[in-house]
Amino acid sequence: MSTKGLNTLIRAQRWRLDEQRRQLAELGRMKSEMETQVAAIDDQFAAEQRAAGEDRDVVFAFPAYAREMRTRRNAILQSVEELERQIERAHEDVSAAFQELKRYELAVEADERKRELAERRREQRDMDERAARMLMRRAGY
Repeated sequence: MSTKGLNTLIRAQRWRLDEQRRQLAELGRMKSEMETQVAAIDDQFAAEQRAAGEDRDVVFAFPAYAREMRTRRNAILQSVEELERQIERAHEDVSAAFQELKRYELAVEADERKRELAERRREQRDMDERAARMLMRRAGY
């Protein structure tokens, strides 16, 4: 494949890698928000538990409240676990995309080195031919 074609692939692969990195960042943000929600539920539950100990009217309603909070908390924690699996897969995808990008970049570098070497050889051949002609003129040929 030509360097021009590889450069096109590199641009496309960089875009893909950037997109996967954005998705990974979004998953991390979502996980963080859910962890914040769990902490808020824990804080709210602790406050309600204290209130239940102080107010007789709240004592009777507290068990139903506690069940509902546990259910909400567990649902969020399950979502966090699923997000962690998605984050792990996203990390793997980013890593694979990065490796593919590097492979293309290395191919372009190898092609450029090959071209530079060919150019240097051509220049050296041209200089050798000029030097040989000068020597032949000086020798009278």
